[in-house]
Amino acid sequence: MSIGNILEIVRNARKHGRAVGAFEINGLEEGLGIYDAVVATNQPVILQVNNQNVGAAFYQFYAGLARLVAELCPVPVGVQLTYCSNFEDAVSAINAGFLSLMVDCTKSAWEDNIKLVTEIVKYAHRKDVTVEVLLDSISVPEEPMINETDERYLDRLLQFVLDTKIDLLAFLLNTTTKMDEPQVNYLKLQQLQETMPVPLVLVERAQLKPVVAKQCIKLGIAKVNFMDSLLEEYLNQVFVYYQNDHQIASLPQELLKIGRSRVAELVNQKLILLS
Repeated sequence: MSIGNILEIVRNARKHGRAVGAFEINGLEEGLGIYDAVVATNQPVILQVNNQNVGAAFYQFYAGLARLVAELCPVPVGVQLTYCSNFEDAVSAINAGFLSLMVDCTKSAWEDNIKLVTEIVKYAHRKDVTVEVLLDSISVPEEPMINETDERYLDRLLQFVLDTKIDLLAFLLNTTTKMDEPQVNYLKLQQLQETMPVPLVLVERAQLKPVVAKQCIKLGIAKVNFMDSLLEEYLNQVFVYYQNDHQIASLPQELLKIGRSRVAELVNQKLILLS
């Protein structure tokens, strides 16, 4: 199966009332677990590589790894670099083979973001690469702001989307110091769904509960970038089996199977959450 276009994958999922799951891949172990989950569920996913974990010399390695896993899958699978924050990294990633970028605009001034994203989008679209932008939070703030979801905010955001010509718009879901569990601002999400001409994305930095996931998908979330460290889950599972049965440790292939199985199980759970 050829590598999928993220916009097509997302739009197709929306037609069937689902959202697409995006999972971070750092090595072959995680890749094989994700592959197993895709085969078991027959659901497309997005393979993400975090730019913060990649040195400039390794874009080709990680792009090649993600593309290899994607091409093995029986359904379309996307390949995306996340948390890109400058034009040089964007160009390097695109030239290395990434077919989508997520640009982090949460730490810069509005005008600076418009300039940067416009520049990246122009280059990316010439190469048939999609651009997703992370701009804001969708969580309920600790101190509610009366004007947070007013027309001025939406107009400003809409103008950003139209001016930069981005393909997807992402929002953080995180906890606050006063709330252990994330509280989604559903009013804001509904207004975004009604106003924005591009698919909406949820960046999970707090555990997404089933009831919350269902409501977010209903209100327009088309893609969820999961925070789980699949590599950590993989290593933890291997360590548990090593502690319980030292004989298994003498068989590396058995340890590989055990870790791979845990990654597949976790990805399966997330995909069920979105279906």
